[in-house]
Amino acid sequence: MATQWEIISPPATHYREARCWEVDCPQYLRGWQTILPRTDIQNIAYIKSLRLRYREEKNDPLLVTFFFEPGQECFAGRLGQHKLSLSRPPLFTVSRHYGQRTRLEWERWINDMDRDLRALKNEREG
Repeated sequence: MATQWEIISPPATHYREARCWEVDCPQYLRGWQTILPRTDIQNIAYIKSLRLRYREEKNDPLLVTFFFEPGQECFAGRLGQHKLSLSRPPLFTVSRHYGQRTRLEWERWINDMDRDLRALKNEREG
């Protein structure tokens, strides 16, 4: 018998995308730098198309460095990768025999898990 007990907070239902300023993103607060090979024309063009405030330096013959000013949405923020919790209660789930996950009320989840653990203990102790 393979039973999987989980307490989960799925990203799709328990979190939302957030802006840099909402999550105290270090890049937003202090600025950041990105170093690319000079041959990476596609990413260099992408950075230049974003209309961000930056200083570009080419001190190395093979690299270009972009220094971005603080107070701007970083790349992770622009891609929706910053998340904020919606403060929803977690989901109590059980999956038996590698089957579909079933959501239970927390009281039932605790009682059912307790029953299974006691049965396992009795089986082991003989």
